[in-house]
Amino acid sequence: MINKIFKPKLFFAISAIIFVCAFMVSTAINISRIPQQINVMEGEQFMLPLATGLRAEKEPIATVSAIGSEPLNEPDGWDVTVSLLGVPLRTLTVDVIRDMEVVPWGASAGVRFQTKGVLVLATGAVTQTNGTTSRPSDGILKMGDILLEVNGTPLENKGQLIEAVEGAKPGEKVNFKVQRENETLFKAIKPVVSRDDGKNKIGVWVRDGTQGIGTITYFNPETMAFGALGHGIADVDTRQLMPVRSGVLMETSITNVRKAAQGRPGELIGTSNPSNIIGEITQNSRVGLFGTITSTTGLPSETMGIALQNSVREGPAVIRAGVNGNEVRDFDIFIERVNRNSSDESKGMVIRITDRDLIAATNGIVQGMSGSPIIQDGRLIGAVTHVFVQNPHRGYGIFIENMLRTG
Repeated sequence: MINKIFKPKLFFAISAIIFVCAFMVSTAINISRIPQQINVMEGEQFMLPLATGLRAEKEPIATVSAIGSEPLNEPDGWDVTVSLLGVPLRTLTVDVIRDMEVVPWGASAGVRFQTKGVLVLATGAVTQTNGTTSRPSDGILKMGDILLEVNGTPLENKGQLIEAVEGAKPGEKVNFKVQRENETLFKAIKPVVSRDDGKNKIGVWVRDGTQGIGTITYFNPETMAFGALGHGIADVDTRQLMPVRSGVLMETSITNVRKAAQGRPGELIGTSNPSNIIGEITQNSRVGLFGTITSTTGLPSETMGIALQNSVREGPAVIRAGVNGNEVRDFDIFIERVNRNSSDESKGMVIRITDRDLIAATNGIVQGMSGSPIIQDGRLIGAVTHVFVQNPHRGYGIFIENMLRTG
């Protein structure tokens, strides 16, 4: 008798556990699908995908509005907290972006900028005059450090660093202000005399700037602010973003194309005119280069509205790019996937090149095309950012709202 009673109770207990586990898993999946941030246009409606049992601090459907004169980087908005049985589980930010029109450009430009401070690439050995080997910077500096000051003076280039080190008196230390990730440090290094040239050395390899070719995504005809590339420029050795001290965009003509192939990225090859500066670069961020257009000669004038990621759909679209001389034109693509919850802002869309002319010219997405505007249904929705190395016909794109909120 006891056994007969026990079995139904055990069955119901197990069933209850399974039900609770299934509910918790379902809830966790549902919460994971809620983005940490939602951008909406003024007057637009949005809906949170809330499952049974989940509640939001505000109604799941809300109409929002913003003052049109508000700067884009200071939108109206609010925080929404999602809770279960009164327990807060997730908070998301809703930002309101005012409707605006920009000029989608697509022109190639030479990029040249100097870093804020001097970037440390590596530390190394110095052979002293007596034949012994010394490593003065080991354990003091490390790859990725940014040398901001030397002996209390702001560092603007590596030549200034060399001058300070070589000018140190025997036994005197050289003092540095160093940025290491989000930390500011103060370090002192005693130079040694190199056997090679008889000059002071501290055994460190550095870089103070970079240059290349990229594509200008858009500019605002009212403020002349521009956004380009759709991703930041990272140092080739340290893989970290290079902070900008000063930089320029230069007029560039594409003279040749190294076509992409499976496993080998292609490249736009161009000639930049250093005497024809078209813009000043003020920021190198994870979502692109930003600054101000300074030359109005030959600027396109066609303005276009923007569309946020909620309006982006899988299907046909175009990219605007220049792959021959100074010509800029539209090429057909297909948006294969829209990922609104991507952890990498530069990979919100997967696109595929379908235009026969572009395939013939480049065989897909090549280096230098980063920043090419993506246009769908007559609105600017994003920019090309990366290529799939094993299939150059396909690549990633960033949502335009991510660039606009930064720039």
